[in-house]
Amino acid sequence: MGATGVGLTGATGAMGATGATGATGSLSTEYGYVYDNTSNQTVPQNGNVKFSTNGVMTSGIVHAPGSDTITVNDAGVYRISFGTTAESGSFGLLQNGLAVPGTGFINAEFATASGEVILSVSAGDTFNLNNNSGLGAILFNQDSVPAWIMFVKLADAPVGPTGPTGATGPQEDDQLVTYPVRSGVQRLPLAPPDERAGQPFGQRDRAR
Repeated sequence: MGATGVGLTGATGAMGATGATGATGSLSTEYGYVYDNTSNQTVPQNGNVKFSTNGVMTSGIVHAPGSDTITVNDAGVYRISFGTTAESGSFGLLQNGLAVPGTGFINAEFATASGEVILSVSAGDTFNLNNNSGLGAILFNQDSVPAWIMFVKLADAPVGPTGPTGATGPQEDDQLVTYPVRSGVQRLPLAPPDERAGQPFGQRDRAR
């Protein structure tokens, strides 16, 4: 058998059709930034940081300037960032008064420390930045704000599983009508047969 020959490479085929356009992405529908701009705020042991000022916020994030609580009124999955500049101490995030695992951080002397977390949030949940150290802490207004917290919604709240189908209700009886007869009350269909139409009650009863 002779050697196998090698032919020339054929021309490149035509470009295929363009695929369908993907779904349009969406920007976050809720966000909010609050911070403290006071000087030397003292946060007691197990106390919460008070935030003096509201930055840019949407209506789903609520905070009264000077208070320590932020309320989220739009359920969803949020990225929450926070930080402090303090003499010393440790801080962490509270959700509805309970410590959020993995959010604690420690301030070195006169240093800025921060943390962040992604959380599933229900409508009406409240948040605080808490001094969870064993001592009071003093926040310092130096090159950065003494304390801040920021919320950015990443996605809507996950949809729960569909509940079980309810039991089928009772079947309704055929609609009946009653006609008086000599022997009492007789139950007949609401629509009598065609051949009985127009007959007096007596004849219709005898026909039945």
